[in-house]
Amino acid sequence: MRLMPSPFLTETAEDWSEVRSPSRASRRRRQGHPQRIRPVQRASPQVIVFGDAIHAHPDILARIAAEVPLRPEALRPALGGGRA
Repeated sequence: MRLMPSPFLTETAEDWSEVRSPSRASRRRRQGHPQRIRPVQRASPQVIVFGDAIHAHPDILARIAAEVPLRPEALRPALGGGRA
């Protein structure tokens, strides 16, 4: 199987590291007060298997490649001169 990196497979999460009290910030947020919560993009753990290729975020593919022994031809990107 070929590994296809797709940097677009991300998900939006909330970074609550700048708030002093998360429970208080959550309550005040529901009341309509602005809080110091930032949206951040993180690698999605979702992996899509399509045909003979695995599509995933590059960070997730790096974890897969570190844990699973792969053949050298699987590491080549399928863009351009690779076999179809």
